[in-house]
Amino acid sequence: MLPLVNEERRARTILAAASDVISRLPVAGGIAVIDGGSSDRTVEVVDEFALCSPVPVRVVGCSRPGWAAGVLRGVATSPARRVGVGDMHVLGARASVLLAHALRVLGGGVHVVTVGGDGRHVTLMDRDVAALIVGDAMPGGPGSLPVVRDTADYAGLRMSAYSVVSNRYGLRDDNTDVLPVPA
Repeated sequence: MLPLVNEERRARTILAAASDVISRLPVAGGIAVIDGGSSDRTVEVVDEFALCSPVPVRVVGCSRPGWAAGVLRGVATSPARRVGVGDMHVLGARASVLLAHALRVLGGGVHVVTVGGDGRHVTLMDRDVAALIVGDAMPGGPGSLPVVRDTADYAGLRMSAYSVVSNRYGLRDDNTDVLPVPA
């Protein structure tokens, strides 16, 4: 999911990088651009890009302002089993490898996986878990990490963090596995 507002100048670059990463994954994927009320040509640029994109691209409107509101709207309208939010378009050359690994970890019973490096990361989640976390505990911005709290709502949720994400944010508790970046 890519919440965007007035990103006419950068939208094509962001979408090209994100679609390149997604097209290299071992599963089918797509991009949901959540428009938070752009007053420039952001939506038109996204529509133009979607015509020639190697992955499906759709635009979803969001009447509430803010990054978290856009992500929550994207989660609520997603047909996907798993969703991702964050800086996918700037993860670099290893983005597809990291995200493919994250998908394998999700398939193994973990509910939230954060991957990345150099302060940029992506969080992949089961859609139902994403709705809970984004609606309740995720700060506002693509550089934010979800918080899996020790409450009944989060009972049984497992989170894994890879790379400097785990070191920078001190993700060390009973609900979080901190593991090295896959080779």
